[in-house]
Amino acid sequence: RQQARAVLAMIRRYQEDGYALRDMAVLYRAHFHSIELQMMLGRARLPFVITSGIGVFEQAHVKDVVAFLRVCENRSDRMAFGRLLGMLSGVGEKTVDALWETLNGRFETSDPQQRARLVAALKPAARGQWQEIDRLMDEYHRERLATAGGEAVQRFCDVFYHTYLAKVYDNAERREEDIRELALQIGKSEGGVAGFLQEVALLTNVDHEYDKMAREHADMLRLSTVHQAKGLEWPVVIVIWASEGMFPSSRSMGESEDDAEERRLFYVAVTRAKDELVLCAPEMRRTRDGGVFFCKPSRFIKELPRGLTRESYGFRGGY
Repeated sequence: RQQARAVLAMIRRYQEDGYALRDMAVLYRAHFHSIELQMMLGRARLPFVITSGIGVFEQAHVKDVVAFLRVCENRSDRMAFGRLLGMLSGVGEKTVDALWETLNGRFETSDPQQRARLVAALKPAARGQWQEIDRLMDEYHRERLATAGGEAVQRFCDVFYHTYLAKVYDNAERREEDIRELALQIGKSEGGVAGFLQEVALLTNVDHEYDKMAREHADMLRLSTVHQAKGLEWPVVIVIWASEGMFPSSRSMGESEDDAEERRLFYVAVTRAKDELVLCAPEMRRTRDGGVFFCKPSRFIKELPRGLTRESYGFRGGY
C-alpha cells in the first residue's frame, strides 16, 4: 500500500501548491495496476474519474467474484446468490427466482436436504458446476477461509471461474490479472473477507457519487491506462508501477518487437505531462501467497538522461 499512500500524499501536496485535481492524472500500464490506488482514493474520499468510465468494483468479473464471497458470508443475500447461480449453464433470472423461493429466501449450507433440493432443481449441465462451488463453500467455513480471502478467491477460480471467464470473455487473460490483484487486496484486508466486503459497499456508493460529479464536470483526479491517455495532457502526471515486469509488462519481456511497443507506450506516458512528471517504481510487491517479490526500476527509467531526473526514496522508489 506504500505506493498508493505516497501517490495520495503527492496529490495533496500538489493541491497545496495550487493545482486543481483536474490538472492531475495517474497513468498505468494495465487496469489491474490501479486497483489498490482506487481503493485508497475511495477511503480518502478524493474524487476521481476513470477514462474507461468503469470503476474496479463496477466491472462484471469483479462483481462475479465479490458475489461468491458475499454468498459465503451472508446466505440471505438474494442479489449475490442470483449472480452466482446466473453464471451456471442454462440458469436464467426465472430459474433463480424459482430456486430462491424453493429455499425460502435463505441458502443454508448446513442443511443437506436444502442443498440436495437445489441440485435437483438445476439442469444437468449446471449440477456439476454448482456442486463444485457448493463444496468450496463448505471449505470456506470449515477451513475458516474468511480470514484468508485471497485463497478463497483462488479456489473459486480454480474450480469454476477460470473456465467461465474463458468461455464468456474475449479478454479473459486481462480479467484474470484483475482478479489476481483483487485477491492480493483481500489478503491485505485487516477485517478479512467481511471487512473487505464492507469496504466494497462503501466504495460502490462512492463510485455512484463520483459518476454524478463527472456528469456535472466537477474537479476530479483522472485515472487512465497509458493507451487511453494518448492525445491528452495534464500539468501533473504520476505514472505508477514503473517497475520491471509491470512496465514493461512481464509478457513483453524477451521479445524485441514487444519491447519496442512497451518503449513507445512509456514515451506516451512521460510526454503527457506539461509541468511535473513523477515515475513511481516500488521496490517490492506482495505475491498471492503472502510472500514478497523484489522489483527493479523499469529499464526505461534507466534510459532517461540523468540530468533530467531527480531520484527520491521517500516512498521506496520514485523519480
